[in-house]
Amino acid sequence: AIKIAFNYPETFSAAASFSGVLGLTGQLKVEDTFADILDCLKICFGEELIIPEKEDIYWLADNMDNDIAKNFKLYIACGTEDFFMPVNENFYNKVKNKFPVIFKKEIGDHNLGFLANPCSRCLKNVF
Repeated sequence: AIKIAFNYPETFSAAASFSGVLGLTGQLKVEDTFADILDCLKICFGEELIIPEKEDIYWLADNMDNDIAKNFKLYIACGTEDFFMPVNENFYNKVKNKFPVIFKKEIGDHNLGFLANPCSRCLKNVF
């Protein structure tokens, strides 16, 4: 959702991520990739696992016009036990000075049981 919204900021004024994978950037390292999703990633990004700039949310954030970014709301929620927490924290630290962003860390893991509370809070706070 964030990548699509960053590609079309004139259409979207906000985006949310719930236990998202907000760390796909540059060239993915096979040793950092979960084996069960490696084939899927190769289909998306090729055998070399190189993410094009227009697919890289870090590049998109850096290149978004500052006047648009200051009004573009982000909501990021991630469980404290989620294996994606480090990449979500890195993304938050990258964008927090450019975008109005809410980053919610809540007890939980990377599963559907985690999603109910952040989704309802996001709707109240962002949209």
